[in-house]
Amino acid sequence: EVYEDLFARGFVILASWDAATASVFEEIRVGARYDAVLATLRRLGVSARAQPERLGLLMAVQEATVAELEAMVQLAADVGAGLVIFNMVKEADGSPWMTTRFEELRQRFAAAARIGEERGVTVRVPDHLGPRRLRLHASHRSSASFCDRPWRELLVRWDTELTTCNMFNPFSYGLLRRPGRELETPARFARLWSGPNAALFRRTINGSDPHPYCRDCYFLYP
Repeated sequence: EVYEDLFARGFVILASWDAATASVFEEIRVGARYDAVLATLRRLGVSARAQPERLGLLMAVQEATVAELEAMVQLAADVGAGLVIFNMVKEADGSPWMTTRFEELRQRFAAAARIGEERGVTVRVPDHLGPRRLRLHASHRSSASFCDRPWRELLVRWDTELTTCNMFNPFSYGLLRRPGRELETPARFARLWSGPNAALFRRTINGSDPHPYCRDCYFLYP
């Protein structure tokens, strides 16, 4: 009901979705029940029937899900979602598999985009895989080259910690709500948004030495 209310108010809803196959999905997202979340997604698809582009699947591709790319677009079409966004997992070792499987990934992304064209689903794929450029018709500019997110958005974590963007960068602006001081929240938001941590991040994000998490970022612009 909350999702349907948000959709009715004009929000775009992106469902973080790990795989189109139940067994793969549940292996990655431990404790999830694929059939239950799929039922919710199908219900949202009914609400989105008039504007399917406002319901999307967002997949952070990892090595275990490379074979799922084409099926993700088929799933989106089947449930009534009009958008699939592929970005890539962030791994501590730099994801060497993206280099060794570059050609396979390129072919699968291209195939996924063709399925999207056939079934009326917009598909967005990265413009790079690690340091290598990925030049496909469906490629979209990423924040790896230039980022405007720190001036346009932030992420509010479950504990009200404000962080820089929806790519879950761990850099913190601070806690929005502190125990016993809930009444300060609106003013505190303004202080954190304009505070020294935010200013530092904005000053360095597009320079020669950005936050390490930002290197090879996969945030995709429309």
